[in-house]
Amino acid sequence: KRDTSYWDGPEGTLKRATAFLYRRIIAPREEGGMREFFEDNCAAFKGTTDKDEHQLTFMTLYKEYEKLVEDALKDFGQAEGMEADELGEMIQTAMRQDEGSSVAATKSVTMLVAAADYKKFCRMMRQKSKEAPREVYF
Repeated sequence: KRDTSYWDGPEGTLKRATAFLYRRIIAPREEGGMREFFEDNCAAFKGTTDKDEHQLTFMTLYKEYEKLVEDALKDFGQAEGMEADELGEMIQTAMRQDEGSSVAATKSVTMLVAAADYKKFCRMMRQKSKEAPREVYF
């Protein structure tokens, strides 16, 4: 029989939330994902660096992305039968309890918090803009 204890308790919930969120980030829109958001908006970041002045467009897109992340975490909470603020409270508690938390739980919290970080969002969009297919002219 398979050991599923890795996914148990509050630490397991945080790990599942992280997996859920990152699946949403790469999934297409028809599966509730964000892939098209990145594809549709990464061109605004093309050719920019961390050192460039940030454009208002970046913050506008970040706010849209932040809402998508928030909605994904709400969907996760609902699927898990959690109260509205329960996941957020778990994340806050885990952030305060670095000691005593497992490495996997600490990593999960770090990844959840990073998913909503503006600088990381901009880096991710710059990377996506490099990966975007080039326009072909006939």
